[in-house]
Amino acid sequence: MKFKQLFIVFAFLWLVTNSYAQKIGFIQRAQHRISADLTPLKKAWELALTNQNRVAELVHFEIESGLDQTLNKTYYVLTALSKDRKIKVYAPLKNVGGNLSIAGKDMPLSTVIFIETEQTSKVKIDNNAWQCERVDQETCSPAVLIE
Repeated sequence: MKFKQLFIVFAFLWLVTNSYAQKIGFIQRAQHRISADLTPLKKAWELALTNQNRVAELVHFEIESGLDQTLNKTYYVLTALSKDRKIKVYAPLKNVGGNLSIAGKDMPLSTVIFIETEQTSKVKIDNNAWQCERVDQETCSPAVLIE
């Protein structure tokens, strides 16, 4: 049974990350918006979390942006927060002409990660790598959800 679940997750993620037609959202007048039905992605991420012994219902999806300080380049990520607010998932997005899609293996950063949010943490991208900072200045490490 577990093999079947893993196969479904990886098959779906291969389809998502290898399909440039999978538009997640767009940028218009400095605003970013989700324009896709994220139900299949939500189910795949929840299943991937379950396979890592973390049960979570992902309920709040949004596109966030930031500045990669090292590269001086704006980045975009799709985030999902669990209903109990204990897990947050991050997926890098590719920006092509204002259309945002899940970053594929052709991008420097394509790993989907998650953090457990009991400690207030901030995740950002710096030099095409995930960085995690806690408010209390302690270090934190995001866990890989999907490579």
